[in-house]
Amino acid sequence: MMVEPADSAALTPRAQAVANRIDSAVLWFATHWLAVFIGYGATVVGLAALAPLLKGTGYATASRFIYLPYRLICHQRAERSLHLHGEQMAFCERDLAIVLAAVMAGVLFALARRWRALPNIGFVVVVMFALPMAIDGGTQLIGLRESTTALRLLTGSLFSIGVGWFVLPHLESGFASIRDEIRGRRMVRRAGAAGAV
Repeated sequence: MMVEPADSAALTPRAQAVANRIDSAVLWFATHWLAVFIGYGATVVGLAALAPLLKGTGYATASRFIYLPYRLICHQRAERSLHLHGEQMAFCERDLAIVLAAVMAGVLFALARRWRALPNIGFVVVVMFALPMAIDGGTQLIGLRESTTALRLLTGSLFSIGVGWFVLPHLESGFASIRDEIRGRRMVRRAGAAGAV
């Protein structure tokens, strides 16, 4: 049995103020989600690059605070990582490519959506973009061959572009629905308040 949402007119003024603040926060995020996504990805890449620079210039303790959390998502093998200032980045080449390509996909999506909607791709296309990484990483994992820096960067980028192309338009559509719902609710409240005067 579905529970109907409480009528906003029945809310106390304090509860209504809280509901308005929550609506404002959700509306802000639903409007700026892509900038948050891009900023988060850029920060992840930036910190991964900052860690070796800190370590290479004598700030090993400070760099440890960056390397440790990245260890949760990456093997951090030196031979599979890019190096800056003589020290390896906080995550491997493939992870770098995945995150950096996701940031670039977000930037391109932000530019493209201003002109027209991107065509949606099917899940089969995403699998095709992911397949090179699965083959490269899988054959390396079972010891058939050793991948190269170029292949790790290329396959990680292809994977991220495919997933981004599939996911970003769906997220935009979902957040647009949230924006419309909140704006509609605000219009109803304003109309109700104007009618009560």
